[in-house]
Amino acid sequence: MIVARIGGWPLRRFKTRSADRDTQTDVERIAPMRLAIQAAVESARFEREGLQQRLGGAQLRLCWAMDNEDGSYFEREQKAEEELSALEDQLLVAERRCRELDRHIAALKELEAFFKEHFPIGNQPAAPSARLGRLRRFF
Repeated sequence: MIVARIGGWPLRRFKTRSADRDTQTDVERIAPMRLAIQAAVESARFEREGLQQRLGGAQLRLCWAMDNEDGSYFEREQKAEEELSALEDQLLVAERRCRELDRHIAALKELEAFFKEHFPIGNQPAAPSARLGRLRRFF
């Protein structure tokens, strides 16, 4: 048997992994990032929904407290006025946070779209893997 040698080392047949194994590796590599993005979107949505509910209730309370039907607006005590002003400031902070969360969610959705476009492997089912475990349901 004749074996070709280069630099004293025998040449061996070059092998690559199977396409299925490459696909599985790609899915496993991308899965943690896609899951992190999905978790971040859900977290931001959850925070925004809770904040929106609390904000709506606080706005109603502020409107009720500021009601001026009996003309008592000009007779309101200084302490009550300060409390209303503090509540109004907190409402503005909450509204700002809602807008910020909307921007976060939009940016995260763009990342999701980027992953779907540039890493389409994770968009199709691949062969099951013990390492992928519970993550498979997201792909």
